[in-house]
Amino acid sequence: MAKGLNMSINKAPIFFDNNATTPISEGVLNTFIDALKNIQGNPSSITKEGRYAKNQIHLARKSIASFLQCSPNEIFFTSGGTESIYTLIQGICSQKKGPILTTLIEHKCVLSAVDSLFLPVHYITTNYSCSPTISEIVEFAEKGVAAMVFSFVNGETGSILPLKEIAEIAHRYNIPLIIDAVASLGKIKIPLYEGITAMAFSGHKCHGPKGTGFIYLRKKTPFRPLFKGGMQENGYRAGTENVAGILGLAKSIEEIADEKALCMQKLRDSFEERIKKIFPKAQINGGDHRICNVSNIYFEGVDGDHLLIYLDQHGVCASLGSACSSGSLSPSHVLLGIGCSAQHARSSLRFSFSYKNTLEEVEKVCTLLEMYKGNEYSLS
Repeated sequence: MAKGLNMSINKAPIFFDNNATTPISEGVLNTFIDALKNIQGNPSSITKEGRYAKNQIHLARKSIASFLQCSPNEIFFTSGGTESIYTLIQGICSQKKGPILTTLIEHKCVLSAVDSLFLPVHYITTNYSCSPTISEIVEFAEKGVAAMVFSFVNGETGSILPLKEIAEIAHRYNIPLIIDAVASLGKIKIPLYEGITAMAFSGHKCHGPKGTGFIYLRKKTPFRPLFKGGMQENGYRAGTENVAGILGLAKSIEEIADEKALCMQKLRDSFEERIKKIFPKAQINGGDHRICNVSNIYFEGVDGDHLLIYLDQHGVCASLGSACSSGSLSPSHVLLGIGCSAQHARSSLRFSFSYKNTLEEVEKVCTLLEMYKGNEYSLS
């Protein structure tokens, strides 16, 4: 490692993998610890401590509902994004007939959940910007569809779904529309268009505690709970609530601010500008219509695994794609799904930023990448 970089794996890493998870904020941590220490009651208990715990959950639910501009009765809590998605797909679709519409570039939890239904699944073709073909959606909608499941933001590329257009189709044809909104929280405004039936969220993607999440479910939507055995969460999810996690989750959403998104965009734009100077042939995967914090970059002729290890050894966290697919020898299913070759996918890395990152970190990572290029590492 070159002198002067002052980087070591024994020091705090430069964390550019914020789409995998985000560091918990100080305010969230304080809220979480305070709740663990001071809220002892079971929210289902009629005791004073139980009533207090239940009221704290009620306040958290109201806070999140205010953020989304919906009714508190349309919010219920889960253990995270995967449970939220699976619960919605099973709860809304398990009693329906007809095909499910989705794409091959969804998160693995979506693809696994729709496979578990034993219903026909039609995978809508997607373009390089990760957008599904609208005419194809309309064609299937006219024939009758059980439900549609799409990601508002693709977690690997940051590409944004044409949500309003798809929600209008769902409303026109009275089709349930389930949205994976995990990668969007804290990075883009989340509109609840009339055609949206449900949305899934995760806390640890926006500086909240791991193991927390929530669902938006439009009122009067027919729904079969996945977990039964108690009347917690208005009967939608049985089991004693994670009070401290819920309060930490609500705090993380309270801390979302436009200036943080602007900070992330400044970091991303600065990073991409530097990358294009170092690697003139580099390409930004997923098109231009992306959220503020993601750069999925194709480095022509570079072995992505080798580059990822090189960065890791120098104290930089990045990613080959979704954290849930780590350890897989296969190239990114998202990049393959938008028409990239296997070699292109294997030469691509995802860098994702948070407001906690700095321009100094961007400069250090770019210096490391410049050094890597200087050593002329390439695919064999």
